[in-house]
Amino acid sequence: MNTGLQDFRFRKVGEWMLNMNKNGIDFKFFRKSIANERVIYAFTSKNGTHVKYIGICEKRDGYLKQRMDDYKTARTKSTEWKVERIKKQLELGKKVEIWAVKPEISPHPTYIGLRVDLIRGLENQLINKFNPEWNTKDIGIGAKRYGIKILEHNGSRANVILKKRMDYDELIKIQPDIGQRFDEAKRKRKSINLR
Repeated sequence: MNTGLQDFRFRKVGEWMLNMNKNGIDFKFFRKSIANERVIYAFTSKNGTHVKYIGICEKRDGYLKQRMDDYKTARTKSTEWKVERIKKQLELGKKVEIWAVKPEISPHPTYIGLRVDLIRGLENQLINKFNPEWNTKDIGIGAKRYGIKILEHNGSRANVILKKRMDYDELIKIQPDIGQRFDEAKRKRKSINLR
């Protein structure tokens, strides 16, 4: 089935499955040759027709296999959140496939003598194109600096800009209407600004 990812030369390379390891998931690759490549990857569901997440192998992660191993150990809250979504899909009997592409242009693009990282450069464009529900544009290098945090409420999610970090329980004490605001933000695909 065509996910639209194929238009950007993505190929199905593997899938997630339930397992008894620490986080309850594992993966298998169909195309082992790409396992040791730095790539842009995507998770899809509904038999490959719905893009759920788009990410990249950062230089610290190295290659696709290393990045998928990071999901199995879930060392960060953001990764842990995605692992829970993967498990939920699998527990409902739905597939979560792994797609990947290694963009290459020869000669390698440069800007005034600086080498351009195609993988990083294309990630945001692909996220904007597919708007995957597990991606959040505000998570990233600046997230901690600016106090941007993702909270969940009744299955809804929204980006919340906070002056200081706090848990949902603390937040609900000072913003009792937060549940309604989360739902509204989800419908409108907007952030909630709590200043």
